[in-house]
Amino acid sequence: MEGTYTVIANERPTILVVDDDHMLLRMIRLILEQTGYAVETVDNGEDGLRKAGENPPDLIILDIMLPHMNGLEVCKRLKENPDTSLVPVILLTSDDFIDNKVAGFELGAHDYITKPFNAQEFIARVKSHVEESISMQKHGEQEKLKALETMLDQVAHELRNPLVAIGGFARRIRDRVTDDDQLSTYASNIYHEVQRLERTLQEIIELKGIILGKVTSFEPLAFIAAVLGPFSETLHAANIRLETRLQPGRTSIRGDKKNLALALGNLITNAIEAMEKTGGTLTVTFEQDTSYCRIGVEDTGRGIKHSEIELVFRPFYTSKTSGSGMGLYAVHHIVEMHNGTVDITSTQGQGTRVEITLPNDCRACDAKKPAP
Repeated sequence: MEGTYTVIANERPTILVVDDDHMLLRMIRLILEQTGYAVETVDNGEDGLRKAGENPPDLIILDIMLPHMNGLEVCKRLKENPDTSLVPVILLTSDDFIDNKVAGFELGAHDYITKPFNAQEFIARVKSHVEESISMQKHGEQEKLKALETMLDQVAHELRNPLVAIGGFARRIRDRVTDDDQLSTYASNIYHEVQRLERTLQEIIELKGIILGKVTSFEPLAFIAAVLGPFSETLHAANIRLETRLQPGRTSIRGDKKNLALALGNLITNAIEAMEKTGGTLTVTFEQDTSYCRIGVEDTGRGIKHSEIELVFRPFYTSKTSGSGMGLYAVHHIVEMHNGTVDITSTQGQGTRVEITLPNDCRACDAKKPAP
């Protein structure tokens, strides 16, 4: 049985601090966490390399004088590793020797801080390098998305006509043979697979078309009821009981109603598919205060493995036996456009809960609207 894990779509910047002075480590952790960063600490170079390689942080603060492997050697190996080569490194030193500084810069270090240091100057330098790191990551992600969009256009264009032809021929074969003929089974399987691929293509086209469109204010409970309505027959056929815990809305939600309905619908579809063979309970919740609203979708299905839960927001990733893997990617994309977050908590064999948190007054959404 797996434990329960939570993945948050929008995370705090992460800083890895490598220093064998435990008192200094505690002080740096306190300073950075009070500033709003997530902090990991290790006291030797080997663990620093391992931590950085497993989950590259947004910044590494690295002491030069470390046991077994000094900071300059750690920096060299970090820069040689493609996974960590672009992570900014600030070197900590208790001396001001120019040779160490030159050696560090030649190995790819971004900055030096001499101990003891002023906390305000320390934070200012950290902020500068973290912002630069995040900016580079965003640029890299944008380039990846542009390449992905180009590829999706080409794939959709090249596959659409062949799929129509294959599906048409499969349907003709199925219609011309008797039900007990093995060819009928083959033709039906081909036809259903073609339908699945056509749905995937449609999801790709819909995903490419998701931009922040018409931003309006709307009543949340009526919105949730409208999204749930079309699923009633599917829930009944799958022996899934619907429970709702909906706090009366104190104020309206402001956002793109069409895209938010698509996001919520994707979560409900995922929940149903997790229980379609066993039945279960689908629980939809809503709560709101003066600054945010939160919509939750919870199932009692198979849950998600620990090794997979951090991958579910990636395009084309799916743990199901069928499906495009675009559902949660689209949810994340839509919620991110509304300056919200997506939280996933799952226990394998017991179920999954996904929560969308949105600001009540999403005025930043207006700024993201395309010009008319």
